[in-house]
Amino acid sequence: MELKKFEENRKLIDRIKEICDEKEILQDVDFEYELSMHDSIRDADQLNDIVYEHEILDTEYPGEAIDYLKEHDPTLEESLGIAREFGFDLGQLRANMLASLLHENNNRNDWHMVMKLLDEDDFDTDADRRDHILGQILEE
Repeated sequence: MELKKFEENRKLIDRIKEICDEKEILQDVDFEYELSMHDSIRDADQLNDIVYEHEILDTEYPGEAIDYLKEHDPTLEESLGIAREFGFDLGQLRANMLASLLHENNNRNDWHMVMKLLDEDDFDTDADRRDHILGQILEE
């Protein structure tokens, strides 16, 4: 990988991490590891993949799912609404499914907030490349 591209990616990932830490969101995404695994962050799809591959909540144990729901949706109104949007039947739903759906939705919302805040930034990187990446994400 070219040093310039690495430095640009480093700045982008550092700023994303800073926003996530400041807002206390997307804490389960290891951006350092992801940067080390990719030669270059080329487009919005790659950034989305980095975040979305981490969005499934580990709900092997029902207690973890129930704890997540208690903290993020104690009335189950939001998670049941998401399940309805996906066409789930009430009889099909379990705590782990509701928690996973809610976690995915929360991560998507958090990621879009990060991208909007990043778009407002004026940090030193290849502006055309950054605008192209952010433009693709914000169009979704």
